[in-house]
Amino acid sequence: MSDEGFRREQCAEPERFRSFFERSGELEVLARKAWLTVWQSPDGVVYKHYRIEDLARRRSRPWEREWAALRALGGRSSPRGFGYLWRPQGNGVEVVLAKEFLPGRHVTSFASAQCAALALALADIHGAGVTVEDPRAKNFVEDRGRFWAIDLDWARVYRSRIWHRFKVGKELSNVRCRVLVGDPSGWAAFLRAYRAASPSGPAGRALEWLGDGWWTARSRLRERRGRSRG
Repeated sequence: MSDEGFRREQCAEPERFRSFFERSGELEVLARKAWLTVWQSPDGVVYKHYRIEDLARRRSRPWEREWAALRALGGRSSPRGFGYLWRPQGNGVEVVLAKEFLPGRHVTSFASAQCAALALALADIHGAGVTVEDPRAKNFVEDRGRFWAIDLDWARVYRSRIWHRFKVGKELSNVRCRVLVGDPSGWAAFLRAYRAASPSGPAGRALEWLGDGWWTARSRLRERRGRSRG
């Protein structure tokens, strides 16, 4: 593939894209969808190659979210990000985002004994003003007892500390109600480790409590509406 027409204003390390264009035959496919292919290069770079046909109809731009999160995190419990290239294609866009490949073991769910390690990873990420937004096991790898968030295309970066702590409460609600549902001992271990590692003070924890309560109530209301329609 040629790099002709790609714009580079969001490209922090241009040399990291060389393998994508010059050694495409050596790339390994990690995942494929209709609009996204994920590649890994022999020199340890992951490329997310987006082909969006109608950009106006998309509600989100995951490459922008992920690059913002990777830039804010700077490698904290996450890969290092190298930026992205993009070029227009008719009404759509083609994007290549590059980030560091992190070796590790993929897990399908978190065992109770792993919950403290998950808490440390999320506390580290939250400490950078970022929320993952999708803390399911498929978005993490484990390496030597530590978890790393490897897929951040739903992540958000917050400038407001107040709003960020409120949304951290939402993320903690997601962990309790969706990720560790049915595992009270795992949630207890998670919460102890998270509180010990989190820099949040009394005011921040109050905002987290509000965000947790709001999201829990909202989720339960949606469930009741779904059952009534069924």
